[in-house]
Amino acid sequence: MPKISVIVPVYNVEPYLRKCIDSILNQSFTDFELILVDDGSTDASGSICDDYAKYETRIRVFHTINRGLSAARNLGIDEAKSNWICFVDSDDWIESNYLSAFMDEPLEENVLLIQKISMDDATMDDKEPVTYMKTLEVGLNDKHAIYANMFGNGASACAKLYNLSLIRRNKLYFKEELIAEDIMFLLTYLSIVGNVRLLPFTAYHYMHYNRPSVTRSIHSSLVYIRLCELLYKQLEILKCNQGIQKIGFDIEKRIHQHINGFWHAAGKNVVRQDYKDVFCFMRNHKTLVKLFGTISIKYRLFHFLLFNRLLPDEVLFGLLNVMKKISAVN
Repeated sequence: MPKISVIVPVYNVEPYLRKCIDSILNQSFTDFELILVDDGSTDASGSICDDYAKYETRIRVFHTINRGLSAARNLGIDEAKSNWICFVDSDDWIESNYLSAFMDEPLEENVLLIQKISMDDATMDDKEPVTYMKTLEVGLNDKHAIYANMFGNGASACAKLYNLSLIRRNKLYFKEELIAEDIMFLLTYLSIVGNVRLLPFTAYHYMHYNRPSVTRSIHSSLVYIRLCELLYKQLEILKCNQGIQKIGFDIEKRIHQHINGFWHAAGKNVVRQDYKDVFCFMRNHKTLVKLFGTISIKYRLFHFLLFNRLLPDEVLFGLLNVMKKISAVN
């Protein structure tokens, strides 16, 4: 049985996939399996996976219909043979010491090991990479500071080592019906483990290829509402389990920043079928949402009118559509 399973969801990443796979196969730590989950790719990504598997026995390939990133990762969790897993996105790459940095550490079931992430802009050769969690000191053991920085820097599921037995015992999977699935997965995992440890390595390279953000994608507002409800609920569980309610203001603030971004998207993506439900929910949660000061003046005005019921909902919905058209022109 290999010591670690590397799970890579693959979907239409033909130009970048070979670099990703090569970087994994080039690891100084070699006792691993590589699980490639082809999520119904329509380009040559699936064939590339099969080509590598022909001569590399550590690779296992699974082909599925397109069900999304979360489903692909969940399949990898189900198929993994090791007791430790990590995730690598198929258009990113890792340095040769990425796995050894994890495996040279004392492995404890209740400790989440974390590496920093280098944000590389592939469209700008002269741009300095940005490092996630770069403000933290090497070896910092304050888990609350690590939590806060983790969620302030994108809450990626990558660059972390997870215990598979713990995941399976708690039936922890990525929620396939959600957007921003990484945030929810991390919040849930952190509420289970007892501690985190930040390693002094930045061996994971997140490549920015103008990939779409969930906050820029078009979803029904009810999708964002469901996400926010679950995030708030899981945050309360995390606070209860970890005692964060005493010193966790920065953590809550960071997570609220994410949630505010989703609420902003929800406000922009209201459709006629659900606008009454959306407006009602936003009014009932205005003290939690904390939108003011985080968005443009026109949306602050909209929320002022919404929360104070200064216009009928039908008129507010029309106003919102006008604002969206203006934003599209600009």
